[in-house]
Amino acid sequence: LLGGINYEIEQTADSLELFNGDLVRKGTFDPTNRYRMVVRPGVEWKGSNFTFSSKAYFKMGIFNEFYSQIDNGQNVDKKMDYWAEWNNRLSFNFTDNISLSISYNLFYDNAPNRSFFNIGSVAEPDVRLFTAENKFKAILFSFNYGL
Repeated sequence: LLGGINYEIEQTADSLELFNGDLVRKGTFDPTNRYRMVVRPGVEWKGSNFTFSSKAYFKMGIFNEFYSQIDNGQNVDKKMDYWAEWNNRLSFNFTDNISLSISYNLFYDNAPNRSFFNIGSVAEPDVRLFTAENKFKAILFSFNYGL
């Protein structure tokens, strides 16, 4: 179990795609710098010809930065500001020189960049919240051969 505090220096893309169902809008965001508490529990199991590891990674705000809030003057969206990552890896050693690995990674951001957009008209406004993607998954396979 690892734990600590870090200082996050975020750089945001100039134009980030935001989603509300099938609707897409682009938004720009100022970078944010904040302190975060980090906790990383994990387990690793080694056998004679395999290795399995599973590690979780949690980051959450501290010093009154527990929430991420945006508003447009009338509408407010307030979410708990944390993200989590889960990494799993299974490796098999067939010989001293040949091995195969599979990894599964999952990332979740509870308060991604988001913004309100009026998709209606001035006479009949329809203000909706558009958010950036908040979940990413990856499955990786690797084959290793050493000389």
